[in-house]
Amino acid sequence: ASIANGAITLASSLDCEVVAVHTVTAAATLTINFQQFSIELSFTVTCIDVNDYAPEFTSGEIVKVDERPAVGQVLHEFTISDADQSSANQKSSFSIVSTIIITESGSSSDNSYFEVTADGTLTTKKTFTAREVSTFILFIEASNDAKDAGGNILKADQTFSVSVTDVNDETPVIQTTPAVVSVYETAKVGHLIYTFSATDTDPSEPNNKVRFAIESQSNAGVFTIDSESG
Repeated sequence: ASIANGAITLASSLDCEVVAVHTVTAAATLTINFQQFSIELSFTVTCIDVNDYAPEFTSGEIVKVDERPAVGQVLHEFTISDADQSSANQKSSFSIVSTIIITESGSSSDNSYFEVTADGTLTTKKTFTAREVSTFILFIEASNDAKDAGGNILKADQTFSVSVTDVNDETPVIQTTPAVVSVYETAKVGHLIYTFSATDTDPSEPNNKVRFAIESQSNAGVFTIDSESG
């Protein structure tokens, strides 16, 4: 600082994030009849923080969730950092700008699946399956609660993915089979009698992989089945 006529002015700019409090000692000297008299005065200058830093996301960009989550299930906690000195200027609120749904047939926009609290907790608003959606792309915004010196809101954006994991929750269905199959007694070992087929609506392997087995037969060891082909 420089002193002119007792006025203390700034000699360089302040940065509250670097130094929040300054201690200044000023001295006044008076000469009377060739004799000097002086006095010192110390005081503190407190830097008032201005919101001049935008928030930055510090939390991850993807989460995996099993299909059919409960409504209200917590999926993620968003967090940010902010270099401003005061807690008021550091505080931000979170919001979902938009949501893109990725399916086997394409993509669409739908904001009805998730919600985020102001403090960053992401939860489900309704349930979903892996057959309906493979991935959600959420565009998340963190906005400072306080405005900057120009009256603007400082923000940060994050593209966040929710990957839906298929759960083996569908029972395989055997297609219609005849009640009776006739075989000549002259048939040789290994003779093909019948081939079963089955479907499973789970969207991904191994959850939709069907295997076959003979649970019981009246004469043990007469028949065998290929576990994969049926």
